[in-house]
Amino acid sequence: MALTEQDTAQKQSLSEQRKKLLTTRLGLSFPYDWSNPFISDQALIINVLKRGIFEDICRICAHFGIDTVDSFAKDAFQDAPQIFYTRMITNIRAGFSRE
Repeated sequence: MALTEQDTAQKQSLSEQRKKLLTTRLGLSFPYDWSNPFISDQALIINVLKRGIFEDICRICAHFGIDTVDSFAKDAFQDAPQIFYTRMITNIRAGFSRE
């Protein structure tokens, strides 16, 4: 079965979308938006917080702002509070204030 021009264009469009994934642009260590290239900012932030990778949390704080990220922490941890988060966000705030 040969690919039509439309099929080829769709494949190229999907490839371009994948290259533009926010997780790729931000240099995140996990493809949080792999299944949904149009993931909302809120969903991305919550997913990053739930995974708890310090470098990724730093990157989303730099991109969205610490206060924005921190405002979604309650949503991210409503079912399972994370002790590590408080220390991480405190360290991130301290580190960013030195810039």
